[in-house]
Amino acid sequence: MIRPRAILLSATLIALLQPNRAPAQWPFETQTNNCNGILPVSQFDGVADRAIRRTDSGADSALQLGQHRAAELIGIRAGNWSPLNPTINRFVGCWNPSGHFLRLELAFDGLMNPPGRVGLSTPDYAPFEFGPHPVSGFVELDVDDNVDSGGDINNPENMYPGNIARFGGLPTNPELIDRIATLGVDNTGFLSPAPHVERSGEDFHIALFGDLIDETIEIAGDGDGIFESGEIWIIRGKLLHRAHGYAIFSAANGNGDYEPVVDLEFRHNANADVTVVSLVYPINNVGAAAMTGEIVQAFDNSSANQNSILEGLIDLSASVHSISPPLHNHPAFPLIQPWETQNPNASMDVSQWRITCHVGMSYPAQDLFGAFIAWTDAYPNAASGDFDGDGIVTTQDLGAFDAFISQHDGQFPIDADNAINGRVTLPDFGANFSLFDINYDGKVDDRDRTTVPLGGDINGDQHVDLADAADFVAALLDPAFPFAACEATPPFGACCIDAAFGPDLCFDGDPSDCQSQGGIFQGPGTTCAMDGCVFPVGACCVIGFGPSTTSCFEATLTECVQVGGTYYGLNTTCNDPIVTCESNFNEGACCLNSFEVRCIVMTSAECQGAGGAFQGVGTLCSDPQIACSNQATLSPCCLPQTGCVMLNPVTCVNQGGLPALGASACTEVTCPSPGATGACCMQSAGAVGCQELTASACFQFGGTYLGDGLSCTNTQCGSSPVRACCSPSGQCQTLPLFDCLLSGGAPQPGGIDCANADCFNVAQSVGACCVEIPALGAPHCIEMSDSDCALQGGDFAGIGSNCQSPAIACQGGSGPITTLPSTFVDVLLGRNNDADAVNAADVDRNSIVDGRDIQPYVNLLLGNGAFATGACCVSGFGAQSVCFIASNQDCDIAGGSFHGIGAPCTNSCDSMESITMACCLPNGCVDLTPMDCAASGGISDPDTLRCNQRRTRNRLQRCDVNADGRIDSGDIQAFVSRLLEN
Repeated sequence: MIRPRAILLSATLIALLQPNRAPAQWPFETQTNNCNGILPVSQFDGVADRAIRRTDSGADSALQLGQHRAAELIGIRAGNWSPLNPTINRFVGCWNPSGHFLRLELAFDGLMNPPGRVGLSTPDYAPFEFGPHPVSGFVELDVDDNVDSGGDINNPENMYPGNIARFGGLPTNPELIDRIATLGVDNTGFLSPAPHVERSGEDFHIALFGDLIDETIEIAGDGDGIFESGEIWIIRGKLLHRAHGYAIFSAANGNGDYEPVVDLEFRHNANADVTVVSLVYPINNVGAAAMTGEIVQAFDNSSANQNSILEGLIDLSASVHSISPPLHNHPAFPLIQPWETQNPNASMDVSQWRITCHVGMSYPAQDLFGAFIAWTDAYPNAASGDFDGDGIVTTQDLGAFDAFISQHDGQFPIDADNAINGRVTLPDFGANFSLFDINYDGKVDDRDRTTVPLGGDINGDQHVDLADAADFVAALLDPAFPFAACEATPPFGACCIDAAFGPDLCFDGDPSDCQSQGGIFQGPGTTCAMDGCVFPVGACCVIGFGPSTTSCFEATLTECVQVGGTYYGLNTTCNDPIVTCESNFNEGACCLNSFEVRCIVMTSAECQGAGGAFQGVGTLCSDPQIACSNQATLSPCCLPQTGCVMLNPVTCVNQGGLPALGASACTEVTCPSPGATGACCMQSAGAVGCQELTASACFQFGGTYLGDGLSCTNTQCGSSPVRACCSPSGQCQTLPLFDCLLSGGAPQPGGIDCANADCFNVAQSVGACCVEIPALGAPHCIEMSDSDCALQGGDFAGIGSNCQSPAIACQGGSGPITTLPSTFVDVLLGRNNDADAVNAADVDRNSIVDGRDIQPYVNLLLGNGAFATGACCVSGFGAQSVCFIASNQDCDIAGGSFHGIGAPCTNSCDSMESITMACCLPNGCVDLTPMDCAASGGISDPDTLRCNQRRTRNRLQRCDVNADGRIDSGDIQAFVSRLLEN
């Protein structure tokens, strides 16, 4: 069910926006008792500023945003602390400038769970073991407030300076600004060349990751092991680390690392719907002794007994005086050198520390190439579009954007497309990034420039002028000024290329990008990661396994070509009179995009291979309806978005249009009304459904438009057709047509069931082979020919046998493997493009052979039951979740949460939430679940913000001209200054 949200948080956000108000109070008070009222300064993070920044290669891995909340930091405070009884509960006490303990608090919007393991230091991957909303990240403490001392040389790409630019701006810290990675490649150096990302000034950091948790203690909870609303937990482990850049110069704990065991408190307030994560830790050994109830020990540089911040700093001071002269030449020596003259005791006032923080959410499935978190928020926040770190977004920032494009456009390796086109395409996006990629799509182009939020630019035309003045005054005086939650959606979406051989291709671009690549635009707002590809289909006749047997199914042109079929044209059906599969005559006119030869009679496969447009079986170049027969270069073409234009028929088809080959002018053609909507029958994943769309949108999704104004309520689209399917081994199954093709089978004619299907073994020499896999040290079952089995030294079980048979029991596992390891690697690296090999290597069945197939393939080799089933919870319509039994992989494809192998569906979904977020619909913004939003034809907020949060963010970006997080009289002078500049 949906829990109450943001009751006190809403008041906090409103207070931040009101003019002439005192700073908002901390949204969740600390446990204090008889204290003197002294409180540390509360620092508030940007309002509604979370933005999801994936780090996986391709930035396209699923995050299941309908199930897992993105972490949003709303406040942070730290100060000296005095526990009332430090040996019993250090988290109850008083803020005290003379206290011997550090207290640090992070406040998060909503219920956030302690982090589960993500495979950093353990082989296990269980990010949701304590609940569906884990928060991970780093908090960096610069205790001497000196950016020239301290830093992390182990993994600087995971720290604040290595990631803050992912959010599209630079922080306003003049001392740190030259240490920020503005490109992902900036994280690959070692203190040279600049920027020196490693030199962050961090002396200690909190690593908020489940791999480091040794123990969880439920102070207030129901004992079910899931952190829930109103509960209080302690998580214990080596979560506090001294900066790893110091380790090479120190002997602390033997390896130079000073990593004490500490406690973090997770506390959720149900009324405010805020989670506060707190650390209480000794500043000095007086505090350390009070915590253990012992006498004060002398400093011994060991975190295994009494330990503290001061002891870790004294060790640095002693180490820098005692290291050998050769180490003074080590490139990391400047990190510790300042401690040669600094007094550690001068760093005991926590209020003087500089604190940075960045947090994120976990991937549901482990990334094979090392990405372990998608960052969602950071503190101090960087204003989007502030490319110079001066705290305001002006035309000067637009100039910096233009300079970046001018410098790198067409310049490899920064620009991967290696073309001068006004766009910088980032290589290995996700792992790599750019400060100027504001919309975080892997390209720096005009789509980013037009979203730079100039302060004071109320009307969004990227100019601050008199046209903005009236709206600025109105917005300043009226907190209810109507800022739209949903901006105009640019014509940007998924582009699918129906590849003739190998997997289909998909990239996100605009219609012109798609047209230049010969792709089919899937519609505004679609993405390759979320929406996939839908291709228009037509009738295809294919020769079956039985002698002289033909069958018809509906497929794309390339799918038909791949199975050696005869294609009858776009949007034809097997019931059309022209579709005569019994005829052996499968040639027809082919319109070629060539000046020398316009038309030639050939098969559809030959036409596709020549890059032509097949005109249909039995057509001739002499036929008057064939537009290319008389050397005509143009004919009417109905394009999904622009209506009728005169185009070459081949160009029309390549752009996803409908050529009107029997007409000579657009005046003779009636295209579907571009604005009207009606019932559209579409097939997706083997099911046929109906949505009310425009005719152009219906066409883009490969659907059948039934007419303007026709409602789905009165429409029956039918169901996905199934056929008897003959597999290459001669077996027969009843499958949907496309599932049959994807499995390498051949669909049989309608009316023939498996009992009457004439299936036979095509590969007469294929059978099960028990073969030793050297890397695994055990035999496994792989289906191959008897000769291949002999070459591998395997034990052949006989022609026609298969690894699924219970009679086949290879020692070490008998899971079916349809391709040899060497072949799998060749396909993965692009060295083998054979259609059968590609199909077998696509283990996860997403039509792409890539790194995501590696782990499932290894699981098959190991026979470890990766395809075993268990309960899978998927957020349904409204606030409900539905449960079905599925494999982990199938659950992930369905966008669900897998509850473990063998887990039953009984009560398995009770603890799952269906998270609502802003859904931009044609008539405005509504908070819906992602599934409800998609069913309504809307687009969910990519950062999981709600409608009121989107309005607040838009209001701040436009009106907060001085970038102080508030809209008040202080913005007036800044607005006037911007106005005069323009």
